[in-house]
Amino acid sequence: GRVRPHDALFLCNYAQFLYTVRHDAARAESAFLRAVKADPSDAEALGRYAMFLWLERGDWGAAEALFRAAVEVDPDNPWRAGSYARFLWDAEIDVSECLGDGEEEEESYGTHRTT
Repeated sequence: GRVRPHDALFLCNYAQFLYTVRHDAARAESAFLRAVKADPSDAEALGRYAMFLWLERGDWGAAEALFRAAVEVDPDNPWRAGSYARFLWDAEIDVSECLGDGEEEEESYGTHRTT
């Protein structure tokens, strides 16, 4: 079949198929990007591409920008807000793990050791 180059929903679904069924991350990323370009205000395409960039590519910066855009486009959708919140939660966990022995983390939360 022929890919519909201007149908964001079709391209997004095709990208998801390539990623989850065919395990072809390179072609999936291309299709996600085409979906977002076809309709930059399609919250579904923005959110799925963000999820892909986060989980498959580890591109936290790009994923965060797309999650934020998806929530801005569709602010009343709890799934979008929840996905973005989960991303932010995981990002915070990764940051705290990089702090070292925990001293900096305790100071940042204003807690003090009592010994």
